[in-house]
Amino acid sequence: MAKSEFLIRKHTPNIYNFLRKRNYKKWNALDTLIEKQLKVSGTTKTNFITLLFKIEMSNNPFLKSFATYIDTLVQEIIDRVPNKEKRLWDSFNGKFDNIEDWNYLNPIGEFSVLKKLIDSNLYDLIEIEAQFPNNKPKDFLVKQRSNNKNKYIEVVNIHIPIGMNNFKEIKRHLISKVSDKIKRETKSITKKRYLEDLIIIPVVWYLETVMLKDDYQFFKSFNETLGKSFGINKNTLGFCTYVKTSENEFIFGEASSIMENYIK
Repeated sequence: MAKSEFLIRKHTPNIYNFLRKRNYKKWNALDTLIEKQLKVSGTTKTNFITLLFKIEMSNNPFLKSFATYIDTLVQEIIDRVPNKEKRLWDSFNGKFDNIEDWNYLNPIGEFSVLKKLIDSNLYDLIEIEAQFPNNKPKDFLVKQRSNNKNKYIEVVNIHIPIGMNNFKEIKRHLISKVSDKIKRETKSITKKRYLEDLIIIPVVWYLETVMLKDDYQFFKSFNETLGKSFGINKNTLGFCTYVKTSENEFIFGEASSIMENYIK
């Protein structure tokens, strides 16, 4: 058995079953790529397999809880939208085994948002990777239960660069990433109704609790004004993020709401 297959089967059994069901076969090639990367002195790149490798070697409780969160999330989404399993696979495949950057986190951010939308009981999922009028597919098409109107949901995953610790810099980084995403996703769209049908949801990986405490008003104001108080001209829900509890459990949600409900 390939090392990568062993690690996934041991630490994320739901994902392993998902891969087996979809007839994933690139185990040996994946092993070769990972081994080459590990030989590079001083490498700081990360990926799903090296995450599991670190868990195997160190039994790190933070990494273990994160892997468990990912594994549980994937199974919950499969269970809730079984008729969309192929679409889920298309979003997942090719990213979880990307060894060059943080790409493997992007579908997890998207799945976390999808679960949040479903859990709210405010939306019904219509499609994954839904076509938009400018031929740039959006992550989800949902129907609002309150009025039966359709909304396109686009998730923007934002990774804070290593070494960026000043929150003024981080705020500029967050706003810049959201603004750039809006420009890309609305390119060539001029009709107001299409623009109104699109909702941007930023997911930040990941915010320290001290940052949430110190800059709570920033996140609260952004959420309440849909970004307009910071110059964002497109409806953008508040920044979602992940926070680890004292019990090493991961909480996902809108930043200011996490602050109000989980952080004392």
